[in-house]
Amino acid sequence: MDQSVDGIPELMWIALVLGGVVTVSFAFLLGMTSLRAHLCVVFSITLLIGSLLLLVYETNHPFTGPLHIQPVAFDLALERMEAVS
Repeated sequence: MDQSVDGIPELMWIALVLGGVVTVSFAFLLGMTSLRAHLCVVFSITLLIGSLLLLVYETNHPFTGPLHIQPVAFDLALERMEAVS
């Protein structure tokens, strides 16, 4: 029953953030002659990983927050079960 907690475990968050940091760090190792192009690539990767981490954070609790799941399907199922009985 210890695994039935809400949200993503702390160890998973550590792995996600550490993976993002490592990925962005590897982008600094790319050998590019243009500083502007290099900054654009690093910024794009950072923006993508940051957006994905924000998405994971927002969907961490699917029944609350701005991206919550509506109870429409549950209400419809309850209505049909009550109609049968």
